[in-house]
Amino acid sequence: MGKGFFSINMGVLWVKLTYFAFSCGMSMIFPYSTLQMRQLGMTYEDISYVFGLIPALTFFASPIAGFIGDRLGYRAILIVSILLTGISATCFDWTPRCSEQIRAPTAIVYELDSLNGTFGLYSVQWAPCDKHVTPVLCNNSLTNNLDQMQDLSAYLDCPGGDLDVIDFPWNSVSTLENSNGSFCQAESDLNLEVTHPVEAFQRCLIQDYPGLETCVRQSGSHVTTFWVYFAIRTFFQWFMNCAYSLLDSTSITLAKRHDSDYSQVLIFNQLGATLGPFLCAWVIQDPASDSQDEINYALAFYAADGFLFVACLLSLKLDVTLEKTGQKVSKSLGQLITKPSVLLFVLVGINGLGWGVHDSYLNVYLQEYLDAPTAFISYLAFVASLAGLLISFVAKPLIQWVGDVNMIAVGILVEGVRLIIYATVVQTPPYYAFALHALDSISWTTTFVATIYYSYTVAPPDLIATMTATINAIEFIIAKGIASLISGQLLAQTSMELPDLFLSSGIFLIVSTLLVLLAYHFWIKRYEIELLAHKANLIERMRRKQNASEVRVSVVSSTLSMSPHAEDDLNTADPQSLRRNDSYENALEQIGEAQRRFSFGPTRL
Repeated sequence: MGKGFFSINMGVLWVKLTYFAFSCGMSMIFPYSTLQMRQLGMTYEDISYVFGLIPALTFFASPIAGFIGDRLGYRAILIVSILLTGISATCFDWTPRCSEQIRAPTAIVYELDSLNGTFGLYSVQWAPCDKHVTPVLCNNSLTNNLDQMQDLSAYLDCPGGDLDVIDFPWNSVSTLENSNGSFCQAESDLNLEVTHPVEAFQRCLIQDYPGLETCVRQSGSHVTTFWVYFAIRTFFQWFMNCAYSLLDSTSITLAKRHDSDYSQVLIFNQLGATLGPFLCAWVIQDPASDSQDEINYALAFYAADGFLFVACLLSLKLDVTLEKTGQKVSKSLGQLITKPSVLLFVLVGINGLGWGVHDSYLNVYLQEYLDAPTAFISYLAFVASLAGLLISFVAKPLIQWVGDVNMIAVGILVEGVRLIIYATVVQTPPYYAFALHALDSISWTTTFVATIYYSYTVAPPDLIATMTATINAIEFIIAKGIASLISGQLLAQTSMELPDLFLSSGIFLIVSTLLVLLAYHFWIKRYEIELLAHKANLIERMRRKQNASEVRVSVVSSTLSMSPHAEDDLNTADPQSLRRNDSYENALEQIGEAQRRFSFGPTRL
C-alpha cells in the first residue's frame, strides 16, 4: 500500500534514521579534514599524495563490500563499516605533529619623502639560528653583522617593490618575543613612532645579507607525520566507502520494496548533513587574535563518534531480503558492463574529478586566500546541506521531468560554473560563497539521486549493491583521488595557484560533460532502451520462477494431506494446470504492479 509523502512508512523508517545519524557524523568530519592536515604540518604536496594514492589502495573496498552484501546480506557488514569509520576518524588527531618555522630577517622602513619615494631604515629584526636569543647575543650579532652595514636597500624585498632606503645610526638593540619565538631587534636613533602614522611603515624581507641567515626550525618528523596519517586515512577511506555503498544499496532496495522512494530517504541524509556543520560551528571556535592557541578540530571528530555509534545501533533494525535471479555470478557480473553503464561510469568519473578539486582545496582557499574564519566555513556547509534538504522534497519529479542522465550532466555543469566563479571573484570575507554553496542542491543532491536512480536502472537485479559500490568507487575513490593528486602536484611543482586550478578545472568539467551528453543522445540512448527491455524480461522470469515454486510447494502440501498417492499424481500433472492456479495469477498481477512502481519513467531530452 502506498504511503503519503509525510506519513510514516515503517518499512523505510529505520534506514532513514540510520542514514540521518551516519550523515550527521560524516558532515562533522569532512569540512575540517583538510584543515586538520595543514595543522598537523602537512604540505599541499602531502595532501595530494593522501587524496591521490589512497584511492589506489581502497579501490576494491566498495565493490567487494557490495558483492559480499549482495551474497550474504547488508546489515552485519554495514555495522562493522560504520564502527570502524568512526574509530579511524578519531585517530586522525593522534597523528604525531611536525612544524617548520621559517624566520627570515626583516627591516622596518618608513616613508621620508613621498614625492621622491625615499624611505628611512627604522629597525632590523633577526633571529640567530639554532641559538637561544639573549641580549648579549643580540649585541654581539649587531656588532658583527650590522655595525658596518652599507646600502641595505640592495638586499630588501618590499611589498611595494625596490625602495631607495637611507640608513641611520643605531640607537639600541633589544630582544623581543612573538608567536614564533624570540628574536633580536636593532632600532635607529630616531624616535619616529610619534611623528609618523602607522601607514607610513613597511615591513621588508632582508635577503642574502652577509651574516644574517634565514633560519628554518623544525619540530617533529615530517616523514613520520605523513606515513602515520596516510595509514590511518587509508583505513578510514576503506570503511567509509563500504558504509556509504551499503547504505545506498539498502536505502534504494527498501524504498522500492515498501512503495517509497530513494529521494525521500535522502531527505534524512540531508537533514543529518545540515545538522552536523551547524553543531560544529558551536563546537569549534577560533582562538582570540592575540592567542597562540590553535583550533582544536578534534572536537568535531569526537562529536561525530556519538552519531556514528547511534547509526550502528539503528542498523540493527535493518532487514533486507535479497532477490536472486538464478543466474550464475559470472553472468550477472558480465551484465554490469553495458554501454549505458559505461556512460554512467564516465559521467560519475568526470563529476568525481570536479569534486576532488572542490573537496580537497576549496576550504583551504577560502581560509588562506579569502580569510574566511572557521565558523564561516561551518555556516557555508550548513547552507549547502539546507539547500540539498529542501530540494530533496521535489527531487523525484524534477529528475523524472529532466531525465536521469540529463540531471547528472546539469549537476556537473553547475559545479564547473561554480569553480570558475570562485577563481574569478575575490571578496573578503567571501559572502558570495553562500549563494554558490546553495547550488549544492543541484550539483550534489539531485545529481547524486539521479546517479542512484540510473545505476538501479542499468544494474542486474541481484547486483544492486555491487553496481552502487562500483559507482562510488569510480566517483569518490578513483576520480577524486586522481584530481587531488594531479592538482596537488601542480600546486607544488609549478607556479599554478588555487584560483588557476579552479578555473582550469571548471572549464574541463563543462567541455567534457557536453561531449558525453552529445554521445548519450545520439548513440547510447538506443542501447539503454534495449537494456531496460531485457531487464524487465529478466525480472518477470525471476518472479514467475519464484511463484511457480511457491505454488508447487502449496499443491504438494495439500495433496499429500489427502492421499499417499498424490505425489505421483503431481509429478505427472500438466504444468499448464499450475499456471491456471488462482494464487499464481494473483502473483503475476502483483508483479506487474510492482514493475510499474519500480519504473523511474522515460528519459527525456
